[in-house]
Amino acid sequence: MSRRRVKGRVTREGWFFVCLTTLLGLLAVNTGNNIIFSVFSLLLGLFIASGLVSTVNLSGIGTQLKLPREVYKGVQFPLIISLIRKGKLTKGLGISINLKIDGKERIRSIAFDPERNRKTVWINIEERGKHRVDGVIIQSKFPLGLVERTVLYPIDLEFLVFPKVRNVDFPPDSIDEYDLTGNPSRKREGVGGDFLGLRSYHPGDSLKNVFWKKFRLGEQMLVKQFSADTLPKSVILRVGPSPSEDEIDYIASQCVSALRKGYGVGLELPTKKIEVDHGELQRVKILTHLALIPSRGSKKENG
Repeated sequence: MSRRRVKGRVTREGWFFVCLTTLLGLLAVNTGNNIIFSVFSLLLGLFIASGLVSTVNLSGIGTQLKLPREVYKGVQFPLIISLIRKGKLTKGLGISINLKIDGKERIRSIAFDPERNRKTVWINIEERGKHRVDGVIIQSKFPLGLVERTVLYPIDLEFLVFPKVRNVDFPPDSIDEYDLTGNPSRKREGVGGDFLGLRSYHPGDSLKNVFWKKFRLGEQMLVKQFSADTLPKSVILRVGPSPSEDEIDYIASQCVSALRKGYGVGLELPTKKIEVDHGELQRVKILTHLALIPSRGSKKENG
């Protein structure tokens, strides 16, 4: 983590102190009073010492951030901030920390206890996709509050926010593919189930399903279609062009529910297809692709 130089500014109390010290200095010059000179010197020395002590207080101070492995949209997650004190004279007294996320200060004035070097803050991000912690700002008004010292640590910490996952029932019907609204795109063909209709005969079809009555009348050879009695062991979740946020959240919820129940799950995007697979890695893979789908109106392409 690269470090920028320590910056400082005089606080409101500090400006009041400067004005008071300046007035005493003018009064001492005009009156020649040694006591006023002594008070003026004391106040001036106190102000300079306060600035030096505040600089030493922040020297050798660093931070470390730890994010959870997975972050979901609209769900609070813990961010652990660790304070590192490297120097022997470094105390880090009166320290507060601000965090910049996506170019904005999202977390302000996190006060640190001098005896504790770790703090957990809870963050809620309402936008899925890639986000970035841009920097950590360490501030301190120690010892007298006259001068505020600031150190900015630039950070390039990127993290991904998954879509919101809700508890949903899966599957809602005996189907092997779903669109984003939860409607069946087609029933799975098999044997023993409901009659689905007729289709053209293909080599390899069972002859017992041929619709012989039509064939005897000289018409095209047709085959009766029936739905399967058992549910499929895999599903393909389809994402159409320009889906809404609710649709993306729904398909993510279906993915998690299906994988939890032992289904193999695939994902079909307008420009990409993820083959059916099982397990934790497949869940993370699909959620990652869903998180990176551009929002409506965005010009970014799916990564």
